[in-house]
Amino acid sequence: MDKSLPGGKFQPDAGFSNNPGLNAWQPRLEAADVQLSRRYIDTAMQGPAFQDFVAGKAQGAFPVAKLRPQDQTRLQADTSVAYLSSETLAKQRDKHPELTVDDYRRIPDIVDQGEAFAQGNNRLVFLFEAGVVWRLALKATAKRHELYVIHLIKTSREKAQREIRDRLRRN
Repeated sequence: MDKSLPGGKFQPDAGFSNNPGLNAWQPRLEAADVQLSRRYIDTAMQGPAFQDFVAGKAQGAFPVAKLRPQDQTRLQADTSVAYLSSETLAKQRDKHPELTVDDYRRIPDIVDQGEAFAQGNNRLVFLFEAGVVWRLALKATAKRHELYVIHLIKTSREKAQREIRDRLRRN
C-alpha cells in the first residue's frame, strides 16, 4: 500500500533541512562599519556562543576577524570578514587538541596585528608573536565572496622564519 500523499513526496524548503538550534547564527558583517564589526566580533568571541562553537556544540561559521584593507585588497576579496567554520574546528580538534577556546580568541589580534604573507592568490598566512609564535592561515573562496580560517597553530621562531618569512612574500 502506497502511503505517499496526493501530489507526491514532500521535502522541506531550502534552509529548513537542519536543526537551527544546533547552528551558530551570526549576522553578516560585511557591510558594517569596521569598528562596529570588530567590536561585535570581539564581544561575540568572549561569550558562551563561541565557547559552545569551539567545543563542537554548534555548527556553521563564526565571524572571527575583520581584515585590514591592504589584506582584503591583496586577496581581491569582496569581503573583509573572516569566518571559522565548524568543519575546520573539527579538523583542528583532531590535529591540535592542545588548543583552547582562549587560543582561538586570539584570532582577531593575530589578523589585525600580525605580519601577513601571501601564499598563492587566495591565501594569507599571518605570524604573530605574543609569548609564543602563532601561525594562522586563511583563504578566500573561489569567487572571493567569503574568507575562512583554515588553520591556527603554535610554532617556533625558527620554523616561522624557515617556512614563512623565507619562502613567502610579505603583504
